[in-house]
Amino acid sequence: MPDNTSTTIRKFCVPASTVDASKALPRRLYWDYVSYVHEDTVRGGAWLNLSKRGAPGIRLNEGMLASVKAAKKITDTGDLTGCSFLYYGALTRKTTTDKYYFAPQDPQWFIVRLKKQDADR
Repeated sequence: MPDNTSTTIRKFCVPASTVDASKALPRRLYWDYVSYVHEDTVRGGAWLNLSKRGAPGIRLNEGMLASVKAAKKITDTGDLTGCSFLYYGALTRKTTTDKYYFAPQDPQWFIVRLKKQDADR
């Protein structure tokens, strides 16, 4: 680790659908699968939702959504349905609802693998 501490990958990586937001560290590696995608026609961008009820969603602003689509060479946001992701960052808490979500801001810290890239899934 950059601060000369050590940890295991298992301890540092968390399936996003099982995260306990009250015990979440400021920054962690989160991974999981996206169940469905909802484009935000009002504010732009999209919400990527996980399959487990109550799991944090992923809010991609217009710029992040455009970056992900360009990196994956897709034009339809719906193509992100079923993708897997890896995100290094923190949980964000919506003050009006107290719900937690991920809000990646940097394409270098948010990686997507499309479902069609994983033949064994």
